[in-house]
Amino acid sequence: MIFAFQPRITRKQHKESLIIPQSLNPLTILPYNKSGIVFNVSLPVAFTFPAAIPSTLLQELYNDVKIISSTITNCKKKVEDSRGTVKTFILGHYLERGGTGNIHQSAFSKTELGQTILNKYKALWRIISEIARDVDTEFYTTLVHSIPDEYRMIGALSLFVCNLAPPKLVHKDVKDWKWCFVFIFGNVQQSGVLLYYMNTYVQMQVGDVLVLRSDMVWHQADQSIVEDVDRFSGVITTHGGLLKRFNKEVKK
Repeated sequence: MIFAFQPRITRKQHKESLIIPQSLNPLTILPYNKSGIVFNVSLPVAFTFPAAIPSTLLQELYNDVKIISSTITNCKKKVEDSRGTVKTFILGHYLERGGTGNIHQSAFSKTELGQTILNKYKALWRIISEIARDVDTEFYTTLVHSIPDEYRMIGALSLFVCNLAPPKLVHKDVKDWKWCFVFIFGNVQQSGVLLYYMNTYVQMQVGDVLVLRSDMVWHQADQSIVEDVDRFSGVITTHGGLLKRFNKEVKK
C-alpha cells in the first residue's frame, strides 16, 4: 500500500490557497465489524498536504516552544495517557468523561504565555482550518456551526496539543472527533508517523501536514530521533465530547 506525497506546493501557491480536494492523496483501509463483514469498502483515513505551512512560521513557533519546553522540563510536567508518558502542553477547550463533565479550558491556555501563543499563531490555525474545510466540508461545517466561537480558539477546531517529545506507544486517539491535523517542527530535517497495523510509514518534512483519522488508526510517532535533535509535533483536533455537548445528533 503506497502513501506518496504529491509534488510540493510552493509558498506562492499556498498564499493563494490553491489547495483543491482533487490534489489529495487518500489512504484507504477496509474496516470490519465484529462479525468480520466489510461495511465500507473504501474509507479514506489519511491525507497529506506537502509544504502547507510556511517554514518561517514554524521556525518562529520552534523558538517559542523551546522556551516552553525548558520550563516544562524543569517543572517535570509530564502526562501519562494511552501514548505513554509524554511531555506536552495543550491549548484550547475539551470535555472530559465522555461528554458528561464540564467544559474545561486547558490550564496553559489561561496563562499569559498561553494566551500569547493563541493570538500569535492565528495564521497557523487559519491554515489548518482551510485544510479541514478542503478535506471534509461536512466535518468543517459541523464544527463551525455547532461549537460556539468562544470554545473554538484554534480556528475551526478547539485543541492544539504540542508534543515536546515523540509519544512512545502505539495508540489511537479515541476522544478525537474524526480528523486530526499533524505537523512536525524543530531542528529536525525529516521525521514521520507510523500507521502501525497498516505497516505504513508516512514520511514528513517540516511544513507538511498529515490529516489522520486518529480515532480509527493505530499510530506511533517516529522513534528514531537522535540525541540533541528537537522533534516537536503539533496536533490540532476537536474532542467528540465537546462537540456533542452542542450537537446531540452528531455521530462518530
